[in-house]
This record gives sequence, C-alpha cells and structure tokens, in this order.
Amino acid sequence: MKLITRLTIVLAILLFLPASVEANDFFVEIDSIYPRIQQGESAQFNVTITNYAETSKTFTNSLSPADATGWIITPNSVSVPPDESRSFLLSLRPRSTVSTGTHLLSYRVRDSRDNSLEFNLAVSLLGEGDIIGYLPNVQTSIDVNTRQDPRDELVVEVEMRNRNRRDLTGLNLTIASEMFHQEIPLRIPPLETVTREFRFEIDDMQRPGVYEIRAELFYNLTNSIISSTNTPVEIIRYSNIEPIFESETSWFKTKKQITLKNKGNYERVQEIAIRAPLHQRIFMSTPEEYEIVEIEGRSNIQFSPSIAPGEEITLVLYRDYRPLVILIIIAVTGTIIYFLIRSPIIIRKQVYLLNKDSEGVTEFKVRLYVRNRSSSTVNGVKVIDYLSRITEYEDKHGKNMVKPDKVVKTTRKGTVLHWNLDSLESTEERILTYKLKSTLRIIGNLTLPRAKVSYLNSKGKDSSTTSFEPTFKQ
Repeated sequence: MKLITRLTIVLAILLFLPASVEANDFFVEIDSIYPRIQQGESAQFNVTITNYAETSKTFTNSLSPADATGWIITPNSVSVPPDESRSFLLSLRPRSTVSTGTHLLSYRVRDSRDNSLEFNLAVSLLGEGDIIGYLPNVQTSIDVNTRQDPRDELVVEVEMRNRNRRDLTGLNLTIASEMFHQEIPLRIPPLETVTREFRFEIDDMQRPGVYEIRAELFYNLTNSIISSTNTPVEIIRYSNIEPIFESETSWFKTKKQITLKNKGNYERVQEIAIRAPLHQRIFMSTPEEYEIVEIEGRSNIQFSPSIAPGEEITLVLYRDYRPLVILIIIAVTGTIIYFLIRSPIIIRKQVYLLNKDSEGVTEFKVRLYVRNRSSSTVNGVKVIDYLSRITEYEDKHGKNMVKPDKVVKTTRKGTVLHWNLDSLESTEERILTYKLKSTLRIIGNLTLPRAKVSYLNSKGKDSSTTSFEPTFKQ
C-alpha cells in the first residue's frame, strides 16, 4: 500500500514539471505553482502565452467537457498584444463532488482562429492526513476607475488574499502599465487579506485609449510569479482650445493675430469664424487657408486648422485700407486741383442744317454758348470762331442772330469771326448765332473748327479756352 502511494506521488511530481508547446503562431509555457490542494482551495499554474501574430489575439482557457463538470477554471480568457508574451495565474477549483486523489485534467488554449494546444495538468486533492505542506497560494485583484481623465490622479488598489496557513514573506508586488511602474516588498500573514493603494500622476498629454494595468506577486523563495492579474483602464480624450485675439493698427492697416493652443491629448480641428461682408473682404488678405460660410445669414471667413496635442499655431488676417485711402486722396486732390486750374468760362459750339438740295447741304446755322461758371465776374471776354475753308460767313441777321464785332479774312486761318462781350456776371450765359453757306455741295459729315474764348483771369492775365470740334452728320 505504501509502495502504491509513493508511486502515485512520483507520477504526480513528474506531471508537475514545467510544460511548453509551440504551435501555429503562438507559444504556451506552463509552470506548476500550487498543484496539491485541499477541498475549498484552488490549484494554481503560471501560464505564459507568446503571440507571434501581427495583431492582438484573445486566447480562451477551457477544460474538456468531462473535467469541466467537476472543476472551475479561471480566467476564461486573456488578451495578448502582437509579438508579446503575457503571463497569468491559472486557477482550477474543484467542486464538492470531486473525490480526493490525483486528477489528470485536460487543459486547452485556443486562439480566435480556433487554433488550439492541449496540456495535461495533474492536481492532487488531499484528504485528511495527506497534508504534506503548503505552496504559496495568493488570490490577487485590482480595483481601479475604468475611465480615467489623465489630468487627474490615478488611484489603483490591489487586494491580495493569502489562502495558505503559512506566513508568506519575501514577496515583491509589482504594479505596472505602459504609463507607470512601481515595485514594493510585501508580507502576507496566514489566511489574511492585504490591500495596498497606489497613486500615479499621468502625463496630461497621454494619448487616449485602453491601457492594461498588471499586478504581479513575485515569490523570492521559488523565484517565480505566484499570482498575477490585470484589468483595462480607458484614458479618456479631452481638448481645450481657447483662442487669443490680438490686433495692431498702423496707418489704415490692421493686423489681427489669432493664437490657438491645444491643451488636450488628441488632435482636433478648431473652427474660427470672423465676420466678413463682401465689401470688407475686398480689403482682407491672409496666408492661411479659409472658406466663406454663412452663419445666421451673415457672411464669414472661417479657418479650420487641425491642431495636435500641445501644439500652438497662429492665424494672421490683414485688413488693408491703404489703397482705398490713397485713391480717395488722389480723387480729392485731383478735384481741388481741377477747380483751382479749370477755366471759369466754358464755350460750346453746335452746328445745325438749314438748307439742303438734291446735290447736298448748302446752308448751316452755328450756335456758340458762352457761360461764366465761376462765382465772380469775368472781364475782358472775347469770342473768336474760325470757319471751314469750304464755308463762308453769310452776312444776314435774323431773329436771335448776333452779328460779329469783326470779320477778318486771312490767308493762313481763313475767315475769323470776333465778338467782344466785355464781361460776364457769375453764372451768366450768352448765345451767339450766325449762318454759314457752303461753297461746295457737302455730302456726308462735316466737322467745323473749334471756337475760342479769351478772358482776364483772377490775376489780370490773359487766359483762354476752346470748345470741342462740332460735327454735322447727315
């Protein structure tokens, strides 16, 4: 009988040796931690899964249908990032119906593609008088806020329960993630529960996402991890962009600067709209990209820059009214100069048809309009009109006709008519009318020479102005 018991123990020891198998694109290694238990306790194995795939995988843990009726397995699944290894504590708890003795349990690890590896795990359920000592058996759990603002302090509470009747010393507790790492020494009295609280300051710019927090209990005596657990924490995203407006004006040109800083942990598009009617956009310019949008029925220039976490950008908008001011100055100056140098006397010359036969036009009427457009009297006003060489002055005076004071015939300029008006009061107008007779039959258009008026300006000097060349069209 003693021989059979010894052989059973030897067989169990052989089965408790570390096992490792590689298949497909993942690798599994198992170390026996606590295989000999009493009723109400859990057998524990340290399982390490290495994922060689390029994507993250979730592996499920299960027992054969026959073993699953008598044993409870935890955890049911574990996630492993690509090209990484993850260790966890596999617990097998017997139900009350399981008999004492050594049990060979069929354990399977399966990935999301239904690739699987199987192992035989030996567990001894001891009866009364079979207690031969206790291996470390600690149950670990993590309590943490699952949604965390990175600007706030992260509080992680780790609870460890010693399920042995022995004092566990020489323990090291490691709490770690991608965001932090801390390790402390630990002692757990027999069948006691110990809780440790950790507080971590996270970088405000920590990118949003789901991060895994791991708690591992390392036992120096066996140089192995005897308990581990993990839990996910989501780092929420936030963003705070407050635009700062600054303006500076210099000689009808305004420079507006809009400073935007992303005080957040994710890249964000910030829309900035500035009121800009069409008549204002004519004078606006900016090196930035923008679009014209309607907001509440009003036209706006809208900038939509994308700002990375912690990035600061400056938008520049110019309002330049200098060209408009220059045009106004030129127009005002030109108007003033025009009124200063323009002639106070204006003269207009018009020609009208009087007689026409089958061979062409034979007689015209010419009318000269002379007006003082200034606000004062102009003296020394004389009107001179020149006749075309194919016309001659008709010395006949009817109603409204004004006879020239002098008619002069010259070789170079032809016939010249002179009127001496002496002076013209402010806004006074004189109309001079006379007749012309053509020396040839005119067919088509006729253009007459310009008329001239001379006068004494405000300084008493001789000045003159002329009319346009009148054209008669048949």
